[in-house]
Amino acid sequence: MDYRLWIEEVDQLLAKLSELDLPYPLGTNEVVSKTSGKVRVPPLGSLAVARQIGEFFSVCDGITWPEVRNGYFIVRGDEIGQVKGEFVPTSIDGELAGSVLQLGSSGAGTLFVVRRTSGEVLTLPPSGIHKNVYDNRESQAKIIAADFDGFLSRLKDDLQAFVGLRTDYDYID
Repeated sequence: MDYRLWIEEVDQLLAKLSELDLPYPLGTNEVVSKTSGKVRVPPLGSLAVARQIGEFFSVCDGITWPEVRNGYFIVRGDEIGQVKGEFVPTSIDGELAGSVLQLGSSGAGTLFVVRRTSGEVLTLPPSGIHKNVYDNRESQAKIIAADFDGFLSRLKDDLQAFVGLRTDYDYID
């Protein structure tokens, strides 16, 4: 994926978002400008996905879209792999069990994570997290993309649908 092109296309959509007459004041919705040096991506079983994440953070420093649907956020590059406290999941139990890396979240509390072994991106709706293990006994976690690039495509599609005021679209969250 050409991440600079993705950012250009997203910036155009965010400009359209700022022109919408929404029933609430808009905050700052942006692809965060690059502010720091090279990002160290923690080890992933999928080297292709590790490369995708590293390349993405070489051109920007995450996203903050509080007004898109429930809000979408990708962590800053220097936060990738940071586990602050026992309520950041590093693994999932139950169905889809395995080690994960948190990428971001929605404003509704759903977490976006990448599976360390396969590189698939999942949503983890609000549930119990104990000692960094997400409780997936009720099988709430869903695979939403085969890899990080697919996740970025889904985010852009959600933004486009939101700007187009589509009510028939199946949003990530």
